[in-house]
Amino acid sequence: MNASTRVLAVLALAACAGIHPVPALAGHDGWTVHVEGRRIAGEHRLDLALPWSPDDGGNLFDFAGDAQGDLGLERLRTVMSALRALPEGRAVTIQTDSDDLRAHLEAGFLVLEPEPRNDRERCRIEIPEDLVRAMLARNGRLTDADIEHLVRADGRVTLVRIHGEKADLKVWIDGGSSED
Repeated sequence: MNASTRVLAVLALAACAGIHPVPALAGHDGWTVHVEGRRIAGEHRLDLALPWSPDDGGNLFDFAGDAQGDLGLERLRTVMSALRALPEGRAVTIQTDSDDLRAHLEAGFLVLEPEPRNDRERCRIEIPEDLVRAMLARNGRLTDADIEHLVRADGRVTLVRIHGEKADLKVWIDGGSSED
């Protein structure tokens, strides 16, 4: 997936999840979702701050949706169990219908890297390990209390960082401020 497709995918996910500008509320009643993307070469930059409230648009952190027995979530659970048994930096391979991904833990992040192919740019996807663990503990769903706990450490929760050859993208949430 190229960088511009990734940016469009994040924006489409935001729209599908019902994330739209609403008045941000103080404390755990209101969060701000930040999407920041930049091209490595050039001046192109994306910088969005979207106020979001759990009462207006569902649960941003319901990664499993209403799926019963979500295979993706179970695959993630299996991968994390395997990685915890290995020294940091050692990888496992996740086979999917479209790609093979190398997964490893590094500096507090679950790192996913598609196996190199000539027909696409290389990319690296980083998801905070504490976010993954919290998601797995609640079967893909996080409550306001979970989010608040994760935000408490440094004022925000990184959801994902994607590093590509041509562009970078990061998405995070904080406690309602549109300032970063």
